[in-house]
Amino acid sequence: MSKTSEIWQKLLDIQERAIPKLNGLFPSSRWHSWAYKREDKSAYFTASILQGLMGLENVLHQDEIEKLEQLRVNACKGLAPFRNSHGLDRYNFWGTKPAGHFPNGYILRHFPNLRPPDDSDDSVMVYLMQKRSREEALWLKNHIDENANGSRKWVSNAPDEYRELRAWCTFFSLNMPLGFDACVIINILYFNRFYGFDVNFREQESVKFLSIMLRNKDHIRRAGEIAPYYPETSTILFHLARLLGTFRIEELEPRRRQVERDIENLLLSPLRKTERTMLEVAWLRLTGSKPPGFSGTDKKEAFAFFVLPFTQEYEGGFLRWLAKKRITHIRFGCESHELSLELEKEVLMRNVK
Repeated sequence: MSKTSEIWQKLLDIQERAIPKLNGLFPSSRWHSWAYKREDKSAYFTASILQGLMGLENVLHQDEIEKLEQLRVNACKGLAPFRNSHGLDRYNFWGTKPAGHFPNGYILRHFPNLRPPDDSDDSVMVYLMQKRSREEALWLKNHIDENANGSRKWVSNAPDEYRELRAWCTFFSLNMPLGFDACVIINILYFNRFYGFDVNFREQESVKFLSIMLRNKDHIRRAGEIAPYYPETSTILFHLARLLGTFRIEELEPRRRQVERDIENLLLSPLRKTERTMLEVAWLRLTGSKPPGFSGTDKKEAFAFFVLPFTQEYEGGFLRWLAKKRITHIRFGCESHELSLELEKEVLMRNVK
């Protein structure tokens, strides 16, 4: 059995074993450096896995397409608890019906004020995973535009150069400060281009956000401020590579070589295991060539693809300062997501120039 076949089977097996608890979703966990670790229950990683694998359909073998569809159909069965609790067609990171924030937690789940609003990131990935119609997707696109910066209020917790951009925001919320995240913006842009929506000024402003970020090298200098929920340079580059490897964004084309160089520089330095695989996938998606090799010793610690900075969306000076500190970060991981990155790498390596 080939390595790709083994990984496909592992993903199918993990999903099958988790059906009694998760109804088709993949298991995930969250942890903190102070010996805190919990099983998590979220649609987020499942949607992220499917977004990555569905983006490879044009290079998959027929039996792999069938396995992918089996994973997707099973996964879609578990999404209903994460839909907006008032019937809007948008999604939350954690359960909404009933409220399921900090699942399996002992303390934080008892505080309603810690329940996150629905968000753009989960919503666009879930829509892609469900293969929503263009008409349905247009509703979400307009909803995201209506909740962008400057529509009802303004972002106050981003670096100064970004605050007046009327770009897409992370959460749908009237009761909390607005915020930006570069990777969320990239995922929304991917969604818009996938459905072929006309470019409006919201998209132009959001692309400008990414252009400024790359020009200033903020994804390297202050990744945690520019992408608080994906606060690693490597994760931002991974999202950029998937976008630029799939769609031609005219305003970002002059930065393509810069993104390649940034990925190459990281691949030639010590990384965490999953982080290296992720960046090798990014390189393959962007260049179609074999990733650069590294002869040194990689780092041993775990890599978190997604992070919850506990005080990120607050406006107070001390809380904003605290949001940048690792001590306030809860980290999230998923074995199946790591396997899916390995699978993406193996599939893309079959088509190396």
